[in-house]
Amino acid sequence: MTEEGEQPKYRHQYGFVDRDGNEVIPLQFEQATYFSNGYALAVPSNFKLYGIVDKQGRFVHEPEFEEAEEFHEGMAAVRVKDKWGYIDTTGAWAIVSGFTYARNFWHGLASVVWNENERGYVDRTGKIIWKDFPKRNESKPN
Repeated sequence: MTEEGEQPKYRHQYGFVDRDGNEVIPLQFEQATYFSNGYALAVPSNFKLYGIVDKQGRFVHEPEFEEAEEFHEGMAAVRVKDKWGYIDTTGAWAIVSGFTYARNFWHGLASVVWNENERGYVDRTGKIIWKDFPKRNESKPN
């Protein structure tokens, strides 16, 4: 099969419906997380950064996050300049970015990675609850 001429570029857009399937926020976002705690993170059309939207689709915090997870327990994991941290629903940093990767909070704890060898859990204040320190390769005497 061959195709000639200009090919269409498909673009996905996101919007939101209520539980009955009624459109609440029309298709207008390049990316979006699920709503949680009354807010979602979304990328406006023709943009690359996430911001926080309310249930009417209005941005309550302007886009500034390169990557984002949905809100859990009032905080969302977001990435800025290759470091992950946590924001609250206003967009303020709850736990300043500094992780290589961060997962959602669940029962007051979140799994985080500092670097490829160090990972653990932090609480909602950012306090380290548990950290895995890798064992060093120690040479054994012959």
